Amino acid sequence: MKSWGLVIAIGAVIAIAYGGGVGSANQVTYLVEPLRRAHVDLFARDWLAMDTTHYHGAFVALATELFRADDSGAIAFGIAHLVTMIATVGAIVAILTAIAAPRWRALVLVVVGWIVLGGSRALGGSYLVATYFQPSSIATVAWLVAIAYWLRQRHTAAGIALAVGGAFHVNFLVLGIAYFAAIEMFAWPLPRARHVLALVAPSLVVLTAIVPSILDAGDAREPALALRILVEFHAPSHYDARVAIAQLPPLLGWLLAAWACNPSREPAFARLWRIAFVGTAACTLTFVAILVVPAATRLFVWRIAPFAQLASQLVVLASVFSARTMFERPRSLGIPIGIGVVVGWSIPQAHGLYTIALACTILAAIAYRRAYARPARVVSVAGLVVLALALAPACHRLVAPHLFTEALGGRYRDVILWARTTDRDALFVVPPYLHAFRLLARRAIVADSRSPPLYPDELVGWYRRLCALVDVADAATHEEIEQRYDLLTADGLIAAARRFDAQYVVIDKQRSGTRLLGRPAFEDWRVVVFAVPDR
Repeated sequence: MKSWGLVIAIGAVIAIAYGGGVGSANQVTYLVEPLRRAHVDLFARDWLAMDTTHYHGAFVALATELFRADDSGAIAFGIAHLVTMIATVGAIVAILTAIAAPRWRALVLVVVGWIVLGGSRALGGSYLVATYFQPSSIATVAWLVAIAYWLRQRHTAAGIALAVGGAFHVNFLVLGIAYFAAIEMFAWPLPRARHVLALVAPSLVVLTAIVPSILDAGDAREPALALRILVEFHAPSHYDARVAIAQLPPLLGWLLAAWACNPSREPAFARLWRIAFVGTAACTLTFVAILVVPAATRLFVWRIAPFAQLASQLVVLASVFSARTMFERPRSLGIPIGIGVVVGWSIPQAHGLYTIALACTILAAIAYRRAYARPARVVSVAGLVVLALALAPACHRLVAPHLFTEALGGRYRDVILWARTTDRDALFVVPPYLHAFRLLARRAIVADSRSPPLYPDELVGWYRRLCALVDVADAATHEEIEQRYDLLTADGLIAAARRFDAQYVVIDKQRSGTRLLGRPAFEDWRVVVFAVPDR
């Protein structure tokens, strides 16, 4: 009972401290279709909502019901995020107990603190937790649960958990089948076919149901252009191997430190090490695969990296705080080398508090190995310090949480509230960087630079809408589109609006001095909105 209380307390505190209201970050894409289903009269003229494929079917169904239960979505999605965070912490606890990690109650404080401070960030901007509820939130919990079951050698339960996660996120479904099958196949001396089948069979059932849409996603009239848009135009931080490779050192550093702990001496640690090794190897080999088959970047194999990194971290933590030494020279030299790589990378790349949290944990480990009088207290103090560091940047939100409030665009709040008073079928031309307008104003827009569909032909269609918005044939990056929008003249803005039969044009006064003739339909200190004049 005390364990459940700890899980709930940690998950709730982190969710409230860092949770964002509905409408922040990637929610602007994920929640459009659920909102449209909950309010069928919305977005009738929105291309993204009406003419593109929505590939997170289970999440859309769940999110639709959340909107129906709570029209603003603020409370319903806040609760969903809260539950997901608690489940994430609970799954990490399940992994620690599955390997019989010593002082696991204190270690979970360290692990969660690291995750919050950026310790789960890995290749391609992949991560374990976000500040909002999204499809990968559920899939991440499912994978962590699957790992916990797999460590206990409950293959059927692990396979069911994988299938549930895959139902909510197709990328997790495809990668989960390959990743967990590889982990089981890596068994020694010989893998058992029934174990492999138990792991992947439930996911294969789910995959069979959605395979037509996956095949459609791979069929493109202009595959080379679609790949360029994805990798170079839309999200180079996610898909460009040249960008992702800079994030490889900490992943390899953690793996080296875990290897140095000689996990083979403990069967449970050895199984967790296998998860770390196979995942790290798969992510590293992806760079080679992309050189041969550039389209392999669409699989986003780097989504595995945070799980492999977490497995390495847990091996290290469980080993260094173990009552029995598990180290031997010269292998033990890998621990300071590996951790040194992680710290060296984190100083310029990650949040400064993450480096401090790592240092606190290392100092606690040294103290623990040298003073056995009160080892539990040493680990507990380290855990509390790391968690305190994680909460420090957002402690004010514990008093005034943002989790259960609707995020109305901050500086754009007034124009969003005004837009809600316009006709429901109105179509707006907005600056491409005004990502949250569609979802929060609940009005159709031509396009924005952060809400692409991911099917190749639809991705090309989105790109061409953005180019047409600023009257160019091609653009290298979405930042170029945003800059060109701010440079459009009055005639250019009117032409763009008429090109898409839009009724309103939104201009950010802080970035553009362009004005249309006539009285604005709306104006405040930040934006001005003009009704498009008749021809």
